[in-house]
Amino acid sequence: MDPSLLWTIVGSVAGVASAVVTVFLWAVDRRSRRPRIGHRPPPVPELGGVPPRLPESVPPLVGRDDELADLDRLLSPDRSPGAVAIISGAAGVGKTALARHWVRANAGRFPDGLIHVDLKGFGQDVAPLDPSAVLVHQLRTLGVPAERIPARLAARSLLFQELLSRRRVLVLLDNARDDDQVRPLLPRSLTSVTIITSRRSLDGLAVHDGAQQVTLDVLGAADARTLLLGRIGRADLAIEAGHIDRLLGQCGGLPIALAIVAARVRRHRGASAELVDEIEHERLNVLHLSEPEASFRAAMSPSYRALSAPAARLFRLFGAASCFDLDWRGAATLLGTAKAGAQAALSELASLSLLPERTPGRFSAHDLVRDYAAEIAGTSATATVRPAVRRLADHYLRSGLAADRVLNPPRRPISPAVPSTARWAVVPAETDHEAARRWFDAEHENIVAMIGRCAAGGVHDMVWQLAWTLMTYYDRQGRWHEQVSTQWLALRAARATGDREAVACVHRLLGQGYGWLGRHAEAVEHCTKALVLYESLDDSPGRARTHYTLGWEFGERHHEYAAGLDHATRALALYVELGDAAWEARTLNSVGWYQAHLQMYDEALATCDKAIRVFRTLARPDRHGEADTLDGLGYIHHRLGNHASARQFYEEALALWRYQRNTFYEADTLLHLGDVLLADGDPPGAAELWRQALAILERIGHGEAAAVKRKLAALG
Repeated sequence: MDPSLLWTIVGSVAGVASAVVTVFLWAVDRRSRRPRIGHRPPPVPELGGVPPRLPESVPPLVGRDDELADLDRLLSPDRSPGAVAIISGAAGVGKTALARHWVRANAGRFPDGLIHVDLKGFGQDVAPLDPSAVLVHQLRTLGVPAERIPARLAARSLLFQELLSRRRVLVLLDNARDDDQVRPLLPRSLTSVTIITSRRSLDGLAVHDGAQQVTLDVLGAADARTLLLGRIGRADLAIEAGHIDRLLGQCGGLPIALAIVAARVRRHRGASAELVDEIEHERLNVLHLSEPEASFRAAMSPSYRALSAPAARLFRLFGAASCFDLDWRGAATLLGTAKAGAQAALSELASLSLLPERTPGRFSAHDLVRDYAAEIAGTSATATVRPAVRRLADHYLRSGLAADRVLNPPRRPISPAVPSTARWAVVPAETDHEAARRWFDAEHENIVAMIGRCAAGGVHDMVWQLAWTLMTYYDRQGRWHEQVSTQWLALRAARATGDREAVACVHRLLGQGYGWLGRHAEAVEHCTKALVLYESLDDSPGRARTHYTLGWEFGERHHEYAAGLDHATRALALYVELGDAAWEARTLNSVGWYQAHLQMYDEALATCDKAIRVFRTLARPDRHGEADTLDGLGYIHHRLGNHASARQFYEEALALWRYQRNTFYEADTLLHLGDVLLADGDPPGAAELWRQALAILERIGHGEAAAVKRKLAALG
């Protein structure tokens, strides 16, 4: 065989149907390395203007600047010999497009040729290519006679590496299944570069072969818009800007979804409101065109089929539960297994980019992948799905109750309706506010999703109790719209259970939420309904807590301090009678606050001093109540003209709010402390504190931000 012949072969490999291997390589065999008498081996020719011909053209690449820069490091002078890069990511995220773009841009740097193999690792209805068969085809292309090709895979791989050892070759191994499929195909030439694409992260190649990992995520907002508009292409199509935004929201930056939606828009000659509505309500159906390459389901199916039985089951249960992400505890709860089994299943799902580990220990999926998982779960046996989802709901409930107990020790606990199945519930230490807050930070969206799932499934007791666990967290974060929306679901569920005490509890919590939103009439209406129910039940703790809330609504929120003082005094008498020291201290603080606003400063000072003494004798410290009382003492001393004492109390309160990460209350005390500095003749100091408060209020979307802006503007 002429060693200078350029071979181009497109065909089947060892009986694997539709397997395409394209090799552009200057053929070399053992004989060509031995100089022959009277024969001068031809020089290795340059490819010149003949670009490597990949199987098909690809559209221009959008974005991916950071990833391209990572791949460019393969060409740096200080790169490791035989450099390898793995481009990994979910189905449809654009791995092959990135690889082909980089290969086209850099093929000229490899004068001895390009090898491209589609390994069919995750193909539609086709088995992954056998690396041994791929090597047979490549060795034959390199001029090795069939009779000289070794029988064993390892020997074939060594011969392939020997033939390429002195060549500068660029290798693209597309759609790889796993490490074992890829490793024999690596040229390991000192001057060659290999690019691998796979849905799996191929960690073994990174660990044992020094491969560089390039992980693809979805496109950012600007790049997603560019891709969608570029694929739509035609300027004459009628597309409203608002419709484009809605389409982008449904695609979530996933390139395959953007491309399919663009095709739909072109087919419909525009993005009508009807089409956008259809995409929003039937995403998976809309993201399905007749060709397998243009179907999100078809793209996802090979990844799902590649899962082991436990990982596939976890994927289905994840979809059935409607949660946004999982840690190992949630996974173990769904599977009903031990920690090791849950971690193995999560690791497998992450390795296929179905549930990537986006933050340490937490595995989440793209919204479209969640839809796909839920669709698959819908075909599963209900008898196995419902108990698993109920276990996860109970896990969230027991963990939420424990975390809420840390954040709000005096709060009257509720009793779950069924025995616990939460083997892996999280129980923070009694004083570990940070751990409790972090748990709610991580899980609150999952709890809301589970509330919706349980409401749809008629698990009414779980709905109102899960909503109950979120109240303290929402209150401390200033998330009152979310608080009210979850409590409305809770009210319907509590009524469905026929539990009058639960209905009363939810009415009071709705009253508290509406109070924060400034909706006085609704707040009083719900609290009054709660009070009537508690009185009919002869529930003294419930009556006391509702009087406390009504006092807060009239006094704190509506500035009717006499009415507020009346309700607070009634609550205080009930708590003293009950012997509840924690709530006695909180209610003393409320009484003192309303007294102060009625200019009863001496009485207010004595009442709040007593509250602080009680707080500091509690077996379970109530840092929230203590901070609130310190803030009240700061206010009283400010009104009495004792500015130094006022500053001291406000600063102590501020330290406690920050310790608890109670952002709204931190902002409130910053405003009060700024008022003291202004009264003390320090406008710049006051302005700085008000700006800090404003930043918090704007971050949580609180209406008080407008008033703070006016205060700052008045300073000039």
